[in-house]
Amino acid sequence: METPNNKIAWLFNPVREFLIFEATTKAPLETGGILMGYFGQPGNVPVILWASGPGSQSVHYRNYYNPDYEFDESQIATIYEKYGRKITYLGDWHSHPAPLPVLSYRDKRTLRRIAGCKSARVETPLMLLLSYDGQWDVTIWQGKLYKKYMWGKRLVISNLTVNTIHTEQSEIVL
Repeated sequence: METPNNKIAWLFNPVREFLIFEATTKAPLETGGILMGYFGQPGNVPVILWASGPGSQSVHYRNYYNPDYEFDESQIATIYEKYGRKITYLGDWHSHPAPLPVLSYRDKRTLRRIAGCKSARVETPLMLLLSYDGQWDVTIWQGKLYKKYMWGKRLVISNLTVNTIHTEQSEIVL
């Protein structure tokens, strides 16, 4: 279920440029990686400060991307330590080398899996999509699991407004 939302997400411009480079390099195949940053106040606004590219064991197809989970986990641990545990895993990103800025069934399933994974430690994971329609466009979705009355949990997905953090710095300064 997708619901309208007035929430925003902040994206560090060097990260945006990196994602576009990665997507362009792999096009017309999909590619992806992980997102790291923090949830700022008020309202737990996501701030994306870092992203990875795909690991060497990733699989790239025209309509599908399968990540290298071991690589992703090692990147999360490395960046978490490098920045003094001040930034953390926020979710995933991948490209749609076609003008389709919508979540697929697989994308929604991934958001559900991340939100339900205790070790991921992110209750409201992000899914950033890069779609191509003459230029790369960034769309960010956020998922949250809500307990149903009797069985299971319901995933609610919101589209976030993307604001870019423009700075002269190319590295994170915390």
